[in-house]
Amino acid sequence: MARKLIQIDRDKLRAKVRKLGNEYIFFMLDDAIELLPMVKLHKIGSS
Repeated sequence: MARKLIQIDRDKLRAKVRKLGNEYIFFMLDDAIELLPMVKLHKIGSS
C-alpha cells in the first residue's frame, strides 16, 4: 500500500515554532541533528 504524501505549509510551521519556548526548540534542534547526513553536519561544523 502506497503512503500518502503529506504537504506541510512551511510558513504556518515557522509561525507555530516561533511561539514555542526556547527549551522546546533546543530539544527539536537536537533531534534534527540526528536526522542530518554527515555531509550536512560537516558543512555546519566547518562554518
